Amino acid sequence: MALTIAGLQRVPDGLRVQVMRSKTDQEGRGVVIAVPDGRRLDPVVHSDAWLVRAGVGSGPVFRSLVNGRVGSALTDHSVSLIVKRRVMQWQTSRHIACVRAS
Repeated sequence: MALTIAGLQRVPDGLRVQVMRSKTDQEGRGVVIAVPDGRRLDPVVHSDAWLVRAGVGSGPVFRSLVNGRVGSALTDHSVSLIVKRRVMQWQTSRHIACVRAS
């Protein structure tokens, strides 16, 4: 992934995240994305907690976890698989909740 700790900038209302490259950025210009503080999901609180817990001060933001230890940077493919798996888990839990409610 192209997200690095150096590309995270705290601002009063959240984070600015600099993405150096992406699948849709064919020229490699990069882009800055605003991530607002949120009361419900708290993305800034969770990103801060991850960085503290991981004990890393530089390099990639998204890293592997092996036996509770922080490893190397996740690949684009790894992130895609993780997101797909979590969406499937969410859909399954939502379906079960709907069945129980009916």
